[in-house]
Amino acid sequence: MSESIKVGDLVMVVRPLWCGHGKKLGAVGAVIQILPNHDNGEKCDTCHALLGPSTVVSLAGHERPFDLYRLKRIDPDANAISEDARKTIKEPA
Repeated sequence: MSESIKVGDLVMVVRPLWCGHGKKLGAVGAVIQILPNHDNGEKCDTCHALLGPSTVVSLAGHERPFDLYRLKRIDPDANAISEDARKTIKEPA
């Protein structure tokens, strides 16, 4: 089981809103703030359903916060690049 999302984590929007709309699916950003039980009184941009109180997460580079249930933490593999590839990246061609 993965750890919970915290400030500084890299996350991706992987679920649509509870009403089924998902314009921001695939959006990626770093978590800059988590607000539990936040009621912003906002509505879905597509169907205008009222978005009730929930835990929301502010992401760097995005104007509006996302509901926590829509996000998944991305775990970048620090060792994904081989040592030869690292040398190639450091040395200009």
